[in-house]
Amino acid sequence: MFHDPRLRLLCVLGLLAGATAHMTHGLFPVMAAEIADLSPGQIGAIYSASVFVLLLVGPLAGLAADRFGAAPLTGARGIANTLSSLLYLIFPTAAGMLTGRLVDEAGKAAFRPPWGSLLAQAARGAGPRAGRVAAALDTALSVGEAAGPIIATLLWDIWGLAAFLLVRAGLGIATELFVTRRLRRTAPAR
Repeated sequence: MFHDPRLRLLCVLGLLAGATAHMTHGLFPVMAAEIADLSPGQIGAIYSASVFVLLLVGPLAGLAADRFGAAPLTGARGIANTLSSLLYLIFPTAAGMLTGRLVDEAGKAAFRPPWGSLLAQAARGAGPRAGRVAAALDTALSVGEAAGPIIATLLWDIWGLAAFLLVRAGLGIATELFVTRRLRRTAPAR
């Protein structure tokens, strides 16, 4: 099924995007409390503010994916992971946590529409294997989402917060340089 290099790239993209997106998923409140000394109320306010970013960026990303294709937006997740990780690390304050979280959520919201579009394109192109291709790509994303917090926790526990955030930033850069750029080059003509 995965003799097609584009399908392999899509699986790697899903795995890396899912992992790096969810590395901070459950750890954000712990990180905000430990490194920025935020109260539960402040952390809750940051979560509330991030909902507005999701509501704004998600539909705009969907419009952009429809107009320009999914390929130009595929790097949003990696770039946002890198920027948010650096913001958390360099600015361990309430403002840094808020800004980092908003960037993180914007990247997540910007990634979902093109990912869905890429998944649908791959399934359409697979003919009778459409269900298997869609399931494999969705599974790659889900495995990444499950592995991300485990990897993050191990990195933080063994080598510290800076190592965890720098590895996350590095994975975001690597995803952009080695996966999404190749994916854009192999994009079908619109």
